[in-house]
Amino acid sequence: MGPAVAVPPVDDLFTDSADLEGATMDRTKKRRRYRPAAAVAGLAATGLLAACSSSTSTSAVTSAAGSTACTAPSSVTIGELPVPVNLDMVVADGLGLFAKVGAECHTSVKLQIFASPPTELPALTSGQIQFIDVGTANVLAAAGQQQSILGLANTAQGGTGFMIAPAADKANGTLLTGMAHYSKGVIWAVPGLGGPGQLGASMLISAAGGSPSDVRFAAVGVPGLVPAIESGKAGAATVSPAPAVAAIKTGQAYSIIYTSGASFYKQFGFLSGTIFSTTPAFEAKYPVFTQKIVAAEVQALIALQQDYKNPAAVYKLLPASYRATETEAVWAQSWSYVDGVNAGATGLITQQDLQHELGYETKFGILPSSTTLPGGLTDDTDVRSAYKQLGLAPPAGPVDLTLLNQLPNT
Repeated sequence: MGPAVAVPPVDDLFTDSADLEGATMDRTKKRRRYRPAAAVAGLAATGLLAACSSSTSTSAVTSAAGSTACTAPSSVTIGELPVPVNLDMVVADGLGLFAKVGAECHTSVKLQIFASPPTELPALTSGQIQFIDVGTANVLAAAGQQQSILGLANTAQGGTGFMIAPAADKANGTLLTGMAHYSKGVIWAVPGLGGPGQLGASMLISAAGGSPSDVRFAAVGVPGLVPAIESGKAGAATVSPAPAVAAIKTGQAYSIIYTSGASFYKQFGFLSGTIFSTTPAFEAKYPVFTQKIVAAEVQALIALQQDYKNPAAVYKLLPASYRATETEAVWAQSWSYVDGVNAGATGLITQQDLQHELGYETKFGILPSSTTLPGGLTDDTDVRSAYKQLGLAPPAGPVDLTLLNQLPNT
């Protein structure tokens, strides 16, 4: 492993911006779920949804009935990031799968929105919440600090977003050829220093023949990324799919490369975008409940894959608060990008996968070169069990390459 790369200082222009790595937009915490009959019927027809109440109006359900083999705390909270970061989780909740698990296990299951991954992790380790679906870079950082965390399922692949630049510079090109033009003397805007945005940019700059030490990474917070490009304060930026696609379609920016596409995958191999996680202590105390929650996540991933060509079906499952801010037409236009991080994920995640990603994190100075991962950081037993319960063979790896190859590269 090479030496850690020194990160240049942050430009004073950006020091007042919040570090919201991974967040995409604000959304009210008041949630309503819609369960279209067609979507539920589609899942039932394929064995994905044995029983799912379409009359449940919230994600919290308490029931005196249920399996005596399944025990859980009196209430369970799952931390999520704003739509569309955790689409898998939103769909699972929207189809009533979490509610069904709650009824079976004598508990209530609810979702709580967090603005960014750094606020989720302390809530998990302190017991305030029981599950999170959080960026892999944050999981690695927590594990490197010996915080108790257990990765149960990979819910996204790639996931560092789009590398964008001003539309006026589109002649510089795309993919690695284009990246070569942004590998020296450029202010590169990222949501926060030391996060996935900086990691993805560093990997691509290096692959294009440059050095990350020759650019200045500037933390501008998620809301400041596109404005930094539009104002000329930054020459390039790492931006999550929703705002990136909006900036591209309005002519503010162009896409150099999409890190959830096949081109990025072929260059660097599998990188997990988000991992559905809990603590080892919770999983050990409530193994049956944990397995059921993971099975709901797997069913949601499969539902997203089945509706990969039908964004309207998924749109109807989104919360009313989100649909109030984005029309179905806009959603459909950006669907291939928004769905990209989830569509290829099979749920499988191994210690080897995380070790592979840690290699990049330490190589590019995101984490100290001395960082090591504790053993037993992942357990894919529940994912494999979920596929078997659905009558499906467990996938061979963490990514469905057929779907991956349908995603755009820019």
